[in-house]
Amino acid sequence: MEIENQPSFTMKKGDLFVVPKGVNHRVSSSEDCLIMLNETKSTKHTGDLITPITKSIDNQKY
Repeated sequence: MEIENQPSFTMKKGDLFVVPKGVNHRVSSSEDCLIMLNETKSTKHTGDLITPITKSIDNQKY
């Protein structure tokens, strides 16, 4: 997990981490993994950045 202005860290099975509202973060894995995200429907999955993976809220599947 990468959190803006903090050192990166590795989460293990069963770990829980709450990202404070408004904090830039990035989750990645070198292998397949399962994660659960709890966020409001209006949360932009790439924040205010427009990237090749950005989808509008209307185009996101729930």
